[in-house]
Amino acid sequence: MVHPQQPSTTPARPGRRRATPVPVAAPAFAAALAALAFLLFCWPFVMSPAPSFEAATSMVFAAWCAVVGALWLVARAVGRPASGSDEHA
Repeated sequence: MVHPQQPSTTPARPGRRRATPVPVAAPAFAAALAALAFLLFCWPFVMSPAPSFEAATSMVFAAWCAVVGALWLVARAVGRPASGSDEHA
């Protein structure tokens, strides 16, 4: 039992806290990334003259890699704990 004058050491809500708040620009960045991904995925199919199947597949795979890489970088930036925090997750 916790004495009323002593602060509790357990968090009010259990579970993992978000390390940093989501930036206000996150929705705009997500929209820009979605538009870029759409353009990169569609580019091989609207080129004139049409590329070979192998070239088109390579372009789509490269676009997929670029989008996944960008999402990975964003996830690392948003998921970093704030400097000076004592959370060891």
